[in-house]
Amino acid sequence: MSYFETRARSVLLRVAAGKTLTEISEEKRQPRLSTLRTWILDRPTFVAAYLKARRVAVEDMAAEVVALADQLAPGATPAEVSRQKLRIEARKWAIARMEAENAELADQTPAAPAATPPMYV
Repeated sequence: MSYFETRARSVLLRVAAGKTLTEISEEKRQPRLSTLRTWILDRPTFVAAYLKARRVAVEDMAAEVVALADQLAPGATPAEVSRQKLRIEARKWAIARMEAENAELADQTPAAPAATPPMYV
């Protein structure tokens, strides 16, 4: 599938909403996973926007962690407490993983050409 700014923006909006590249590639009318990975390898402008979209997703996940902690009612049963802890820990793990991947990808990616307009998510 060819690279088009509108198609890339559609992918980036989904990433910002918390979807993985695998999930996006499984949707109808979305690029295949191999295509998305090629964009990451070959298109510095896409990578810069992808990293911004992932930062948005991380912020949303962090807010969800706080909300999960706040949802636990006083007098919750040990099973309810355990369930919330598991949900929180899973999200914290995902956040840490995404942040590490973002840092690694940012370090490996050359700067986008200055003449290229920024892609906003």
